[in-house]
Amino acid sequence: MNWPNHTDYQDAIQNPASCFQDDELRAATVVNDFLGMPKVMSGNFASVYELITANQKHYAIRCFVRPVTNHQVRYNLLTRHLQSVSLDCLVGFEFIIKGIKLRNEWYPIVKMDWVTGVPMHIYIEEHVKEPETMLRLAQQWRQMMKGLRDNKIAHGDLQHGNVMCLPDGQFRLVDYDGMYVPAFGQTRSPELGHANYQHPRRTPDYYELAIDNFAARVI
Repeated sequence: MNWPNHTDYQDAIQNPASCFQDDELRAATVVNDFLGMPKVMSGNFASVYELITANQKHYAIRCFVRPVTNHQVRYNLLTRHLQSVSLDCLVGFEFIIKGIKLRNEWYPIVKMDWVTGVPMHIYIEEHVKEPETMLRLAQQWRQMMKGLRDNKIAHGDLQHGNVMCLPDGQFRLVDYDGMYVPAFGQTRSPELGHANYQHPRRTPDYYELAIDNFAARVI
């Protein structure tokens, strides 16, 4: 199977009614950029689009640009673990195995609640001259990390693009592809995270609840 690239998804998603199987997404509208093309955030592993449903619900749709291995099993285990967790920093999501259709083939997507905010580094740039705001963010960061540890969750890729800040400065985490929960056992990490935030000696074999420690301290 020839895996789709960013351009393939860009072409297909212009017609949600024909490319999606999910009824809510089939009737949704894609958010466009100033050129009238689907607005996309592209990364090493996925293209992310914003869709607005008929009842004005906003979703982030993650379309993978690399073959995914055991993602359905991983997301099922992750969903099961998070069902008993109540953390404000986490957002709702659904892994859809027959998510988007290209060239008569179905490919998986992640349908995630859209976060209305800005990436952490942008929020910090806007408030860096406000000591009280910076101290509050630092306190919130420690509280969030404690909450994740207490609930046996590791994000796996803590970095500026995956930490969103709401207008009031509250954190929301996105991109759960590298997340770890105990149900995964002793497996290899599907990704190593942003190199500028990870320990230089981290390897795929190091995949456990402590994987966020270094990135959390860097931030």
